[in-house]
Amino acid sequence: PLRDALGADFAAPKSESAGAVATATRPAARVPLWKKVAAGAGAGALASGVASPTDLVKVRLQTDGMLTAGGAATPVAPSGSRYRGVVHCLARTVREEGVLGL
Repeated sequence: PLRDALGADFAAPKSESAGAVATATRPAARVPLWKKVAAGAGAGALASGVASPTDLVKVRLQTDGMLTAGGAATPVAPSGSRYRGVVHCLARTVREEGVLGL
């Protein structure tokens, strides 16, 4: 494992952890299933809302300066670039396609 390769000991301390101390002072509460589902759905929506636009910008920057000729992508001169950077790509996408374009 990585910890053996680094020569470090990552074992947890033998004393009580902060989580054990925090839960020892109050009774364990059972979280209803609907709250777990709502939390999971909210986390998934947030992750998707952040990951999708950043992935779109990444792909557009990676393919910037390439033209399709006969179905195959062929690189063109750097002067054929549409975007100057991440912020420019994001702003141009929103301006040309709207927020839903992300």
